[in-house]
Amino acid sequence: MAKGLCRTWHSGFRLGMALEKAKHLWRKKPLIGTLLVWTLILGCADYERFRTDEEHVFRGTVIGEGAASFIRRGFPAGSRMELEFDPNAIGQPVVGAFRVISPDGSMFIGQTPLESVAALAHDALSELVIPGASRMRTFLLLGRPGMGRLAGREVVVFVTLLKDGGIEVRVLAGTGDESRGDVFGVFRLFRERR
Repeated sequence: MAKGLCRTWHSGFRLGMALEKAKHLWRKKPLIGTLLVWTLILGCADYERFRTDEEHVFRGTVIGEGAASFIRRGFPAGSRMELEFDPNAIGQPVVGAFRVISPDGSMFIGQTPLESVAALAHDALSELVIPGASRMRTFLLLGRPGMGRLAGREVVVFVTLLKDGGIEVRVLAGTGDESRGDVFGVFRLFRERR
């Protein structure tokens, strides 16, 4: 039950709603209610370490080296991503921002807000899980770059929280067909000082 309440909170509802459910249960069964509140406090706070602030950001490079890579399409090898993210804002219009810088220093994707997809709050896709023991949770988000190579296009962004405190970000524009200017890339990010 606590896991479901925690999931509800991270699907865009406030922790207050989950605590109200725990409070209601506490009135009927104080011991279970108390355990549930502590589970929510300790378990739900687990995503806090993925929130960026004025001093920290997530950075990393695209996976897949060499000229041709089956996992990297359209992104030059060595492209770097910088991600600002607040998992507690899921369900709000904007939950962060990202940008991708090419190895030559040019802006491949300019600073782009990460938008929640409102319809997902009540859909099975909000519970998307990418297989792998190291992955905790994946969020499906949308970006509309205003600068860079993908300016004017919509990109789908999958942000996956990892148990080691890192983040995987998958960026997809189009079908991944490089001849049409589409891209697909997986970035492995780590928390760093700005």
